[in-house]
This record gives sequence, C-alpha cells and structure tokens, in this order.
Amino acid sequence: MKVHRAFLGLSLPTLSAEPREEDAVIDFWEGGSLLYGSDLMGSCIDYLPMLSFPYERDCLKTLCDNVVEIEFEEEVIGDQADIGSKLSIEFNSVQKNWLFAGPKKGYLPKDGWCRYYRRHLVSISARKLVGLGVASINLEDRKIITYLRRYIIEAKSIISTMPLPYVLRKAGYIVNEDDFPYEPLHVSLFLIKDSSLREPKKLVLAKLRYGGIVAYIVPNIPFEGLTSVYHVSSVNKLRYSGLQERALSDIKRLGLVSSLSNIVAERHLIVRYGLLGRMTQKGADAAMDAERKGLRLLGRLGKWKEMSVCESYLDGLSYNIRIN
Repeated sequence: MKVHRAFLGLSLPTLSAEPREEDAVIDFWEGGSLLYGSDLMGSCIDYLPMLSFPYERDCLKTLCDNVVEIEFEEEVIGDQADIGSKLSIEFNSVQKNWLFAGPKKGYLPKDGWCRYYRRHLVSISARKLVGLGVASINLEDRKIITYLRRYIIEAKSIISTMPLPYVLRKAGYIVNEDDFPYEPLHVSLFLIKDSSLREPKKLVLAKLRYGGIVAYIVPNIPFEGLTSVYHVSSVNKLRYSGLQERALSDIKRLGLVSSLSNIVAERHLIVRYGLLGRMTQKGADAAMDAERKGLRLLGRLGKWKEMSVCESYLDGLSYNIRIN
C-alpha cells in the first residue's frame, strides 16, 4: 500500500495535522487517545478534568463552542512532602507534575473534551488502519510493516504521535524503559448525585492512609445536576487487583459519597504514560537520529514532552501549516 503520509497514532495532533485521502493513519484501536473518553448515558465523559490555562482560552475556543471557566479550591490533606513516597518514579525526574503543578483556574469544554475529539475524529478523510500493531519501521525506505494482516505501507513521510520509545524500538533502536521513565496512573471516575458537592475542588491526598494521590470534584460537567469525582493513584505503588477498591474507600473516607446508591456510574482506567520522566541522553540521541532520517515527531508522547491539550493541538496544527 502506497500513501503520501503515514501517521502513527490516532491522536489530537494527528487530527490537527489534517490527514487527507492520500494519507493513512495507523493505530492499535480507535479509542486509544485519552481524549476519546468513555461512553456514558448516550454521550461520553472525560477520563480526567484536563484544565486549560487561562492564556489558552482562544485556542480552546477554536476546538470547542461551549467553554466554561472553572477554579479549583485546593486542599492538601497531610504533609505535601510525603507525596513523593506515593510515586515509583523519582520526584525530581518528572518533567512536569501536572497532578500538583497544573492550573487551579482555567477553562474546560462544557460537554467534555471527548465530544469535540470524537467530532474531529469522524471528519478526517484519510484511510484509518486501526487494530494493527506496528511490527517494524524502516526509516531509510519509509516502510511500515504491521502485525495483523501484514500490511506493508510505503510512505513519502512518516509522522508519529505514538509513544517515542515504542516507535524507536520498532525502527531498530536499542532503547529501554530506563531511557524513557514514566509513572503509570490509575484513574477512577465516579458520577455522583449529591447536592452537597456544588463547588470545584482539588484534594491532594498526602496522608499515607489514602491510596490515592489526588482527587478532583467537578460539578455539572458534562451532565447538569451530577458531579464527577476523579480519583488518581499510582499503579506501581498499589496492587492492580485493589485499585478500584482503594479508590472507592478513599472517596468514602473523604465524605464525597454518603451512600453507594448516590453513585450513578463509574469508570476505571489505567493511564500508562500518566507522568513523563526526562529521557536519558541515550534516548535523546536515538530520537535525534530518527528525526535526522526523516521521522517527524508530534505531540506529548511522540516528542516525549509534557504538553497541555492546546499545546498538543497546536503542535499538529503548526506542522500542517509548515508543510502547506
């Protein structure tokens, strides 16, 4: 199969780069982006409250037609110095700890990011090859071979928003997870009907008796009259089998749910690349060599660089403007 551009990863920067009919987009599955969210009540709901900074309002309004301002009241429960013990990654090696350093005031789409991401997703005209893992990438010949159905895709250019260490290994570079450290996170979302949860709030769970790291209270987004409670914990610090139970235990201890009957719905997700660490020199050298050979890297995971949603969107958009 010959295409003009081969995009690795069905992500927001891929969508903002506007793949065309002569292009192809390859990914494991259509809902792989965190922005895809989860189906719920005939609509969808975000897996995380990804707040845009106040200075990103104009960018956000180009993506969404219904934007609301939100300000989190922040409460630290315990000694914030103890938070580092809840992460498996070295605290100082994290690029940008959005769990603690993210904006307290900013903007959210009223209907959630997922509604707008899905709307952009169906608008692209490129051929979508989903459900296909990448077996190998030949940068010299611009060829991609997939696992399933053994497609051989020849492209004039390859653009990747897939996780950088994954793509580098497929291109023949010898890199490992130590070269690209990260912290996998577990997110539990509880949709609650409770009139007492009326104000946005962020709870930093520094006390060791809590399994979680942080909890967010987001009223009326995206469903009016219901409150979304997000609970975030480290996968590596807790047993996989107990993550959901610890999340429920925490929100009950915090008084965020008075009765289990008030929980309208719940969703649970492992965010593999929750926090990105700084790549080693070996990893950076491999990435630079791959770019020298023509691989174009875009987005948070493609560049292995922490970005907001708007920064990720603009990264793909600026690439599209340059090539045109």
